[in-house]
Amino acid sequence: MGKKITGKKEKKKKEKKESRTTHKGSGLLIAVEGIDGSGKGTVINHYGGLLDCLREHIQDMQIFDVDEWQSSQLGEGRFSPITNPGTSHRPLYENDNVKGEVIPRTPGLKESDVILLSEPSYGGSGYDVRFEVIQDNGREYSARSTAQSYSLDREVLDKRIVLPALNNGKVVIKSRCMASSLVYQPVQAQRNREPKLNPEYLIGPDFPGNNHQLLHVMPDLLIIQTISAEEAMERLKGRKEKIDGALFEELGFQKAISMIYQEKWLRDIYEARGTRVVYVDVEKSKEEVAEEASSHLETLLRERRGIIDYDK
Repeated sequence: MGKKITGKKEKKKKEKKESRTTHKGSGLLIAVEGIDGSGKGTVINHYGGLLDCLREHIQDMQIFDVDEWQSSQLGEGRFSPITNPGTSHRPLYENDNVKGEVIPRTPGLKESDVILLSEPSYGGSGYDVRFEVIQDNGREYSARSTAQSYSLDREVLDKRIVLPALNNGKVVIKSRCMASSLVYQPVQAQRNREPKLNPEYLIGPDFPGNNHQLLHVMPDLLIIQTISAEEAMERLKGRKEKIDGALFEELGFQKAISMIYQEKWLRDIYEARGTRVVYVDVEKSKEEVAEEASSHLETLLRERRGIIDYDK
């Protein structure tokens, strides 16, 4: 089994925990953000990217991909074992009978060193967001309803997987986080001529999942990928495997959100909670993108030696 993410000295570990405001766990949380088609998987999975960087520090590193697991359990479309307890498969969110501290008992999850997942998820309420609420299917859901759907899925993921994993010293890498809702849904409301949704409202008590993430589950490292909306749309057209069919995949919408991702107020929300926010130009080659993202993680690991045993 891989080496756990622990500090060598208890004193250092205590100091790190007290000074961190992103979350209270001993693990590491990384989030990757960007417009549709920016290629969030490249910085995570490509040779020389985040996972390769972590392999340099975690011996025999074991990875659990929540998205892959949930997708494998979907079976016949909507009637997923994750949402239909009458099926024979064991659901990911199994009741542990221990209040909030134990990672679900899905085989491989608890034993892993690194956990990969996405917002929205591929099971439970996340399935509804992905394959109903944001689909271009002729059934319209308001921006507020969309934000509430994301918020619920976010809260379940954070409470059932992310926080227990961080409390057990694991690395969690998320494709998207609360930032997506703060960027996408205000633009959605504006374009649909609905009542205005501002970021302050979206992180407030009316959206418990967002508020919970703001207060308890902020990333240690937030990588925001920059790319022109035109290039991103070309990439989406060329996709053969991951075809989302989301209603947001339209040039005008992507242009609007690409500018918001680079606005100071978004960065301020995260930096105020102790998150390191970096921007990576993903119009470069995959190798260059992966290397740049990896260098940002390496810098964070050097500064926080108590998170992962640093051997370099």
